[in-house]
Amino acid sequence: MLTIEDLMEKLETLKGIPVEITNTDKSYTFDDNRFIRDITSYSRMNKSLSSSQGKLCIKIISKYRDILENNGINKIILDSVISSPIYRLPLYESLNIKREVRYAGDNKIIFRFKYNPTIIDELRKLRHHNMETGMIYPIYNKDLKLWIMEITKDNSDKIMSYKNA
Repeated sequence: MLTIEDLMEKLETLKGIPVEITNTDKSYTFDDNRFIRDITSYSRMNKSLSSSQGKLCIKIISKYRDILENNGINKIILDSVISSPIYRLPLYESLNIKREVRYAGDNKIIFRFKYNPTIIDELRKLRHHNMETGMIYPIYNKDLKLWIMEITKDNSDKIMSYKNA
């Protein structure tokens, strides 16, 4: 029985998938190859996919179905896997993390957002070492999935100038 992960692993080995696609309407770049590599590495480590990753896998497989068919995947089987997807491991429910910024007291702000490397890079540019406490900010709390930033007179203008990262 063919799984979504099997098809993603097959796509990883094939040529003809664009390296990078830019969506001008929403101003983001999505690299299908990178996503395919990430998914196949998860499946090789026996990790479950999230529900959002599962949906995106189906879109990717549908998008490149011609390439899969031209490389030996039967059209009927492909239609069946797309319409009734089967995964090696059960999917886990994706978290819906909204963007928020909160004042936490003691000159600290908490940032919470879904993973976004651009925002993370911007936070890291505001790196600050508190000589009194020895803490280096920003601090990422993996359990709560949030960033803690100390506000100082040196970074307050920069922090307040961010509108929509």
